[in-house]
Amino acid sequence: MEEKQSALGIFGILKEAFKITIKNGNIVLFISFFMFIYFYLLEFANHLILAPILSDFASKYAINPDIISLSKTNPKLYKEILKDIRFFLLFGLIKLAISSLILVISLSSIIHATHEAYTYKVLTLKDIFLNFKMKWKKPFVTSIHLVFLTFAFVALFVFVLGFVSVITEGPVLSILEGGLLIFGAFFCVYFSVVWILSLVVSILEENSSGMKAIERARDVMKGKKKLQGFLLMVILIFASVAISESLALLEKNTTKSRFTWMVISIPNTWLFCLKKLFLFIVFTLFYHECKKGHSVEDKTCGYAPISGAEV
Repeated sequence: MEEKQSALGIFGILKEAFKITIKNGNIVLFISFFMFIYFYLLEFANHLILAPILSDFASKYAINPDIISLSKTNPKLYKEILKDIRFFLLFGLIKLAISSLILVISLSSIIHATHEAYTYKVLTLKDIFLNFKMKWKKPFVTSIHLVFLTFAFVALFVFVLGFVSVITEGPVLSILEGGLLIFGAFFCVYFSVVWILSLVVSILEENSSGMKAIERARDVMKGKKKLQGFLLMVILIFASVAISESLALLEKNTTKSRFTWMVISIPNTWLFCLKKLFLFIVFTLFYHECKKGHSVEDKTCGYAPISGAEV
């Protein structure tokens, strides 16, 4: 079998990602449909259940913005507002938990499927589910560490921004704040790449999870690969924004009936799922390119379509 040893550039990785997505379309469609069912039902719940309660809460709060004093002046309304707040919190926590589970299952599956296709292996959906069953803890542990790191970075950024605003003023303050905001935007893009690569590492490498997977992701992406990963993410972000804005414009120019909303939500939700999957297909290939560049990748490189007959 002919080996593909030449390194792929940014557009080479995107081209190979499209090839794997199309040639292994049955598995990609199955995983995206699995995601679509959940997220479409979630949109349905937001529209039919959450929106009316939110509107009711907003009307009550607009009339009585001082909720604390309301506990004495109008206890009945106070209890109703608290009930709405508890519902929002409970709904948000349940949505976060289930969404995280669905995303980890789906993204872990597509990472594994892309890896197997890249290394000329043929697998079925059963193989993917068995692999996830054996490794499900690793991406969850890594995700938890990444969430804590994100909170830490946000807290640090807010602290530094506040500190700068206290010790400086005038044009100097504007320049420093502008510089910090630009740095923050660049760091967010870079950290997004590390986040995704950490999940890829936790799925594909043995004994890698949590901080170990995050450190491994940083080690794999060295030198010019950092710039390549950054530019890949920027391209995908711009493409995602362009698609989302086009759909938003289409939705804005249509009638606001419930039926129209249900119809428009179908392509919106499906494209959201496909964008997520394609993002991880791209960065699974990028992971292999990083390893190839460090001469630690297995010599068997390339991709082969997953057998659609076995799905």
